[in-house]
Amino acid sequence: MNLSRRDLFRFASSAGAAGALLRAQLVAAAQLPPIGSCGGSPIVAGAGAAAGGTLGIKSVQYGTVTIANAGTSATTTLSPAVDTANSVLVFAGNQGADSNNSVSLFMRLVLTNTNTVTGFRAFGVSGTATAGFYIWEFNPGVLVSLQVGTMVHTDGGASPVTTTLGTPVILANSMLFHSGQNASGSVSSGSADSSVLARLQLTGVTSVVANWQTTAGVGATAGFTVAEF
Repeated sequence: MNLSRRDLFRFASSAGAAGALLRAQLVAAAQLPPIGSCGGSPIVAGAGAAAGGTLGIKSVQYGTVTIANAGTSATTTLSPAVDTANSVLVFAGNQGADSNNSVSLFMRLVLTNTNTVTGFRAFGVSGTATAGFYIWEFNPGVLVSLQVGTMVHTDGGASPVTTTLGTPVILANSMLFHSGQNASGSVSSGSADSSVLARLQLTGVTSVVANWQTTAGVGATAGFTVAEF
């Protein structure tokens, strides 16, 4: 029977004493890094390439996306391009200027293809808004799984909101990355900006939960990435 690295990883992480023995053998054979240590060394840019392309971060890029006055989306180009199957977008906050409606400043970012990051915000808004981001590209084999999704909260609707991941993850080896939030639909001057804010948490092997305030304001969409190592 041929087992993939993913199969071995899951067995070694959950099978008690037998799994611990298998894990020790895999580590000794340099096939699998210890949980949380990436082979006992910090994960730094280029470390994976030096170790034969199996561990570490391949590249890190910082960039910004700016949406112009009255615009609802914009893109920025990555250089060099990245492998989306091994890359995580890390939201680095947003800023802007609108004296009438701060809801227009909230942005959500998506790594839409190998060289493009797209930013979104609400309809019917004015002023410019800019969001920053990092793209962490890992060497092949570092990530066991990578899942990207969105969560939607209706105006004044119930909270929390739960979404189900397509593939179960091992919580001890997984991280959730918030990729920003934007108001949904058309908004007007004076809309409650606090109703856009979302707090996200990976609560189970297949569950991501978003907490919003439930008082009326505007609807909102939040983005996330769950990376399993």
